[in-house]
Amino acid sequence: MLEMLLFVYDSHSILCVGVYCSYCRTGSEFYGDTLRRYVEFDAEDNDYDILQHFDVAFDVIEEARKSGGRALIHCIMGVNRSGALAVAYSMIHQQWGPITAAVYVLQKRRMLLSNEDFQEQLVGFARQHKLLHLDAKEIRSSGTKS
Repeated sequence: MLEMLLFVYDSHSILCVGVYCSYCRTGSEFYGDTLRRYVEFDAEDNDYDILQHFDVAFDVIEEARKSGGRALIHCIMGVNRSGALAVAYSMIHQQWGPITAAVYVLQKRRMLLSNEDFQEQLVGFARQHKLLHLDAKEIRSSGTKS
C-alpha cells in the first residue's frame, strides 16, 4: 500500500507522493511551515476506490484555483492515482465527459490511466454526475473509424 499526500504550497501547488518511496522525501516534517494545506491518505493502484478521495482533492484544487494559484497533482509515476483525480476534477470543474477530460489531462502528461479499474471508476463517476452523455459525439465517432 502506498501512502499518498496532497498538499498545497504557498504557491498553491498540489502534490501526491508515496511516503514509502525510498527516494522520496515528503511529509509535514520535511516541508515544515511552507505548506499551506497538507492532506494524507493511503492509496493503491489495484482493487482500490481512488475516487473516495475526490472530495478532498477537489477542495484542495479549488482552494488553489480560487486564490489564483496553480495545482500540480502527482503520485509516484503520475499515471494512475493522480491521473484519475485530475480527470475527475476536470470532469466536474469543466462539465466534461470522461473522454474529453482524459484527452485534456493526457495533453498535459506523457501517460495516463493505464489502470482499467480506474478507467471504469471514472465512467461510473461520469454516469453518477450525469456527464457521460457529454462524450456521445466522441463515442460515436470512435466507432465509425475505417
